[in-house]
Amino acid sequence: MASLIVFIYLFIVYLLPCTTWVRLVGALPAVVVLLFSWFGPPEERLAATGKAVLVTGCDTGIGNALARYLDKLGYRVFAGCLFADGKGALELKRQCSDKLVVLQMDVTDEKQVTGAAAQVQKILQAKRENLWGVVNNAAVNGLGELEWISLDTFKSVTDVNLWGNIRVIQAFLPFIRRCKGRVVNMSSISGRMSFPCNSAYCLTKYAIEAMSDSLRHEMYKWDVKVILVEPGNFAGATDFFKKENIENILQGVWNKMSDSLKEEYGKEYFDFVLRSMCSWSGQGSSDLQPVLTAVEEALTVINPKERYIAAPFAVQYLLYVLFVLPTSWIDFFFTFMSGKSNLPPRASKSPIDPAPTSTPPSPISSPAPSTPDENDNVISLNGNAAANGNIEK
Repeated sequence: MASLIVFIYLFIVYLLPCTTWVRLVGALPAVVVLLFSWFGPPEERLAATGKAVLVTGCDTGIGNALARYLDKLGYRVFAGCLFADGKGALELKRQCSDKLVVLQMDVTDEKQVTGAAAQVQKILQAKRENLWGVVNNAAVNGLGELEWISLDTFKSVTDVNLWGNIRVIQAFLPFIRRCKGRVVNMSSISGRMSFPCNSAYCLTKYAIEAMSDSLRHEMYKWDVKVILVEPGNFAGATDFFKKENIENILQGVWNKMSDSLKEEYGKEYFDFVLRSMCSWSGQGSSDLQPVLTAVEEALTVINPKERYIAAPFAVQYLLYVLFVLPTSWIDFFFTFMSGKSNLPPRASKSPIDPAPTSTPPSPISSPAPSTPDENDNVISLNGNAAANGNIEK
């Protein structure tokens, strides 16, 4: 953020009605600050000795990579997995040091979370170590337009992404407070800017941002740092946006939609959305190093930032610009992605009923009005997020 402020300052200096020499003199302090921030001495780091870190959602993707990374840094890693005997957990046990401990932890299950907390406490007491950090990473995705997906899907996504985070924080925060440690919540750029066909996921990430801000204020008195990490598009390194997963999720949504809704949107528009979402699978970065580095800084820097945008350098500054643009500009951009031309044509209907004619009534009684289709008045249930192929990070 400091670099962005310097760039804005330089731009203002450039616009000033003055000579070139005055502009150069005015810009010199900003350039010095910028170079110092980039190439100055690194901040002092805290050692990993005697410290443990809990990471949730370690079955695949970011969580799995983060557990390996922190293990190499020397932390005792408690890797929370949805399936403690699954492929991802077994690979962690085989490839990491003996200090890594796999925990069975479904963050939607209160008993599993409290059981994991008791297991962590027992190990920490035996090893005389402290739980220095909690990294809330477990999350699922829910794709589709808001009108397409059921309330059950919204609830299941929220249960993992929001309530799951809160369950873990409440269970492990006492350990963190005792050693004045760190809470690292994995948010997303979707917690700063919403995207179409992703409302279920975006709303949980906005909630994580708000919850983390409140918790950070509450933890000041305990000298506990609460940090947000906001990854960009890493579709190439996680299962979130694998093409087959997107197809399975959206096809499940389409199959559960009511006939009337399918008719109004049309298969052509649905296929357009499916192609658009699948295009993400080939656009994201496959290098998770920006995310790993951001979490490392959050855990080791004496005075960490409140937020880390985890993305390549150029993407970070593009996102900073997008975050401050007027909402109308962002909306204008998304109109090009709306796919309006793919909607089926609609026959125009007059809102005014035709005037009654003087034709005498027929002796044959007219049929009774048809009963409205129940699909016109109810929300179509399309199952929960897991049933539609969603998986943890």
